[in-house]
Amino acid sequence: MNLAHGVRYQQRVISSETFLRGCSSLVYVLDAQEEDYQDSLPKLVETIISCYRINPAIHFEVFLHKVDDLMAEDMKVDR
Repeated sequence: MNLAHGVRYQQRVISSETFLRGCSSLVYVLDAQEEDYQDSLPKLVETIISCYRINPAIHFEVFLHKVDDLMAEDMKVDR
């Protein structure tokens, strides 16, 4: 999702400001197995700042996807 372009829903585009004002939580998912996962961290920070400016009451959850038993323990801790 790109906050600059809004969200497409039922053949129309809803502005980011409109849906974020009524949003109570935002879930951001990072792929822990991507080699360049750290490149996505600035985008996460930018997203949190942008959303918070529109809705200071919004709650953020950041999930790490693909952290499993096959991943080495030191890599899990690093992520």
